[in-house]
Amino acid sequence: PEAPQPTSSGVVTNFKVAPTTFNPGKAESVKVDLTLTEAADVYAYVVNANDQVVATFANFAATPAGAVSYTWLGKVGNVASGDALVDGSYTVKTFASQQ
Repeated sequence: PEAPQPTSSGVVTNFKVAPTTFNPGKAESVKVDLTLTEAADVYAYVVNANDQVVATFANFAATPAGAVSYTWLGKVGNVASGDALVDGSYTVKTFASQQ
């Protein structure tokens, strides 16, 4: 699937991903923290080294301003029963569009 494109800027601040290196094949996960300066729809996804979307793990409509946290389990579909992604280089991308 293709990722939607951001429609606004400056809504997301204090974006942090930890750890920055992990192994999805070993059931490791990634925590994403950010702050919204105003209410927004938040979308987060993971792309591979070819910039292809391999997982969507946050799709929050009508998220209020303030701190937001979510975890990516390193799996397709971000569910415990999902298939783990193969070892490789992945990038977490997040954006928020103003309501």
